[in-house]
Amino acid sequence: MTVAPKTFARKYIWFIMTLCLLPWFVVQSQLSINGDTAWLLTAARRLLDGGMMSTDFYETNPPLSVLYHIPPVFLAKILAVPEYILVFLYFSGLIALSACAVNAVLKSWDFLETEQRYMIVAAFLVGNTILTAIALGEREHIIFLGLMPFLLAQLSLTWKHPLSRKLLWVLMIFGTFAVLLKPHYGLLPTLLLVHRMIVQKRF
Repeated sequence: MTVAPKTFARKYIWFIMTLCLLPWFVVQSQLSINGDTAWLLTAARRLLDGGMMSTDFYETNPPLSVLYHIPPVFLAKILAVPEYILVFLYFSGLIALSACAVNAVLKSWDFLETEQRYMIVAAFLVGNTILTAIALGEREHIIFLGLMPFLLAQLSLTWKHPLSRKLLWVLMIFGTFAVLLKPHYGLLPTLLLVHRMIVQKRF
């Protein structure tokens, strides 16, 4: 019994994507942490050790930049695992969660074929893994991971594509925290709010 190509792709798409990203996973896990991320990890470590931003470390960006890096530092202390390994796994997990969120939102877009949705998610994964290279875990990278599902959810509201309220709230909360890393990125959701006002004629 033969399996149609479309059926095969739909059934094994996530396995295929994971397999394609395996070389990146192996190579990236052996790369050193970039300077910005290393500094934020140091700041998070000092904060966990009881330090204060006013005396023990200085960061020009909002404090959330440091707080985002607490989980891998905290786990490294508990598990006695090298910090750089947990940092890589931490950001890989954020990428996976963001990709799942993008996929969940796109499912509500009934004008997209399943294959088109898979292609968008695949492009999203490539853009956040292979193309980021040494920039993995930079603040802008974290912002993008939270902001993309948030913006897609905004468009879903504008175009009246049904999303579960739980998913919508989760995306809005995480998108907001992503924007707070560098508040000027809030211009993007603001523009989409204006777009919704125009499209839905809410003047």
